[in-house]
Amino acid sequence: MNIGILSFPHSSSFGASLQLFALYRSLERLGGDVEVINYHNDHMRWERHAENTSKKPITSLLQPLVRKIIHHKGYRGFSDFERTMRFYPKRCLTHPSGLSPLQARYDLLICGSDQVWNTEITNHDYSYFLDFCTDDQKKASYAPSFGLESFPSATEQEKIGELLKRFRHLCVREQAGQALVKSLTGIVPPIVPDPTLLLTGEEWAGEAAPPVFGDERYLLYYTVKDSEALYRFARRLSAKTGCRLVRIGGNFLNRFKSNTEFFCDATPREWLSLFINAQSVVTNSFHGIAFSINLKKNFFFEYSSDTNSRLKNIVEHFHLENRNSALGENSFTEIDYRQVDSILNQDRQSAVRYLRNMIKEWI
Repeated sequence: MNIGILSFPHSSSFGASLQLFALYRSLERLGGDVEVINYHNDHMRWERHAENTSKKPITSLLQPLVRKIIHHKGYRGFSDFERTMRFYPKRCLTHPSGLSPLQARYDLLICGSDQVWNTEITNHDYSYFLDFCTDDQKKASYAPSFGLESFPSATEQEKIGELLKRFRHLCVREQAGQALVKSLTGIVPPIVPDPTLLLTGEEWAGEAAPPVFGDERYLLYYTVKDSEALYRFARRLSAKTGCRLVRIGGNFLNRFKSNTEFFCDATPREWLSLFINAQSVVTNSFHGIAFSINLKKNFFFEYSSDTNSRLKNIVEHFHLENRNSALGENSFTEIDYRQVDSILNQDRQSAVRYLRNMIKEWI
């Protein structure tokens, strides 16, 4: 059967890129003829380049150019990684009007994962709710996240509620999303794991670059939002364990901070390698936690104001609330992954059944 995935391609976000790859591979393994729908709306495309842009005209013009030079290797690495998947059409669509003709190409349209239902990110683009598809039997979701707990507009709530009711297969990634769908539609959708958790640690290792630091022990620091408190925690933990501190992302000026190896242009394969070979991980990222769990790492997290519900859901689900960095670096023991693995294996089996049932209806 022909399956089209509507997600966030051409993103420089590690989480967005890796979850798309994982969902693509999982559907392929179940016998699907899979393509990524090559759609990236104008708002998101320009927001990526406008991020942190100064209000001063000259600086505003120079910042995107400087970022492009600094991150050239990383951007190229994302493009190379995406070439392992099939995209259609070849030319990227940037306006919703181009999506409607594609519905005849696919037996099944799946939106997800990541925050495809966060209308603040997509600028209220309802394509991610498959509004362009007139055949409701083709509509499915896999682990989408809203990234918020309510919509500010009653009109938008009503519109999204009606769109969600038209899905043949409806699921979400988090409890907050489940509660929101229920309030909008009366439907209680199942919660399924993020696609990155459908592939095993061994499978991810097969996609990773060679070890960056050989056999040297290091502590990996990865955040999606800068946190001085978490960075201080990571430095204390680095000193306590004698591990080198390695940082992915953050402000370019962080490159010049002492006692830290800084990666501002890591590729997805290097990102995987850095996680796989780390002694420990310190993060405030959902996917930082997800990969730490999948790769059986001792990790430490901090809640971030705009990711609390997502982080809270995953750490509570795996009973790992005690990995909160607020407890201090002297409060931790190594994680016993026997219970965690048992939960993860059950989640994988349930998710595969969900995907297989979607596909079976068309075979």
